[in-house]
Amino acid sequence: MGLADTFLDEALEHPVLAEQFPTLQSTVDIDERALARLHRALASGRADITSYYNLAYGRVTDGVPGPQFRDLVVAISRKSGGAPVGLEMVSMRLHADASAKRQTLPEVREAGRIVLESFEIHRKNGRTDREDHELRVVAKAALAGPEGIPVTRRLCRSLMESVSRREINGYDHDDLMAGLLMVHPQEVLDELFPNDAETCKASVRLLQGFLRFQKSVMDAVPDDVILSWCDCKPQLRYPLAASVVLLFKRSGQNEPHEWTPLAGKLLQRAPDPRLVLNEIVQRLHPMSWSGSLATKLEGRLRLLNKLPGSDAPHLAATMTQARVKLQKHIDAELRREQEEDRAQNNRFE
Repeated sequence: MGLADTFLDEALEHPVLAEQFPTLQSTVDIDERALARLHRALASGRADITSYYNLAYGRVTDGVPGPQFRDLVVAISRKSGGAPVGLEMVSMRLHADASAKRQTLPEVREAGRIVLESFEIHRKNGRTDREDHELRVVAKAALAGPEGIPVTRRLCRSLMESVSRREINGYDHDDLMAGLLMVHPQEVLDELFPNDAETCKASVRLLQGFLRFQKSVMDAVPDDVILSWCDCKPQLRYPLAASVVLLFKRSGQNEPHEWTPLAGKLLQRAPDPRLVLNEIVQRLHPMSWSGSLATKLEGRLRLLNKLPGSDAPHLAATMTQARVKLQKHIDAELRREQEEDRAQNNRFE
């Protein structure tokens, strides 16, 4: 190791090799002498911060003690553009711990929390999908407990603000949102749905956007947590929940949709179930489909007729109105599809 140390010491000061130093250092295990070199390299700023990504690979930092690993990650993440690098390092360390079935050190979790404190949601690039996965992994490991609540709230607000400014598409960050909902669901829901009506509308669009791309981030939240959150402001929150949670799904690709247990609970526990029912009916219209829309809507009408709790007397008028409206939509689609078929057949005659 002596010769390698000599070479790396010299490379750190070399006018050309210094720019590649993090890559060179990542080819050998990281000991105390290597850590000192890395901190000197960071202080000099001669190597591009992205070159430190190499430290995340090859498992060269697996053996670095917790405090030293934390300090290195923090030093990297505090450089301009360094937070994504620190995120990668923590994510890979967590992956290594899981693969080796060993307990993650508290300093590694602390490093993850510090990285997430400074991480900024940014425009999509070639690393966005990978980063989104890493954000979920690190959030689950590092943000549990009361010390993670402020970071969770900040990341949620940052995501919402970036979407509102149209800097990003929310559906590119479903893993992050799911991870935040896993660790602090009530706090995330409070951020998504404050007293501001415009913010609530934007959050509904965000969560429905996840559903449009078959990404149900609300599945990360247990039903009892959602219901408990609704009970704090029931008049407002039960309809909101009905507009964003997963209400129905298939047990298999060719199987009919069935209601989730939560759908019936929202309807039965809401102070004004008609508002919840109206939201549910709105959600029955498919966001995307192939083939006949009329056939799809007929399936949704059959589903509506099986909604748990919808046979309550106080919902009779609302259910009748919903069935009539849906049937009219089906009839209109059938006529349109028949006219299209006739027009197409005429073109081939």
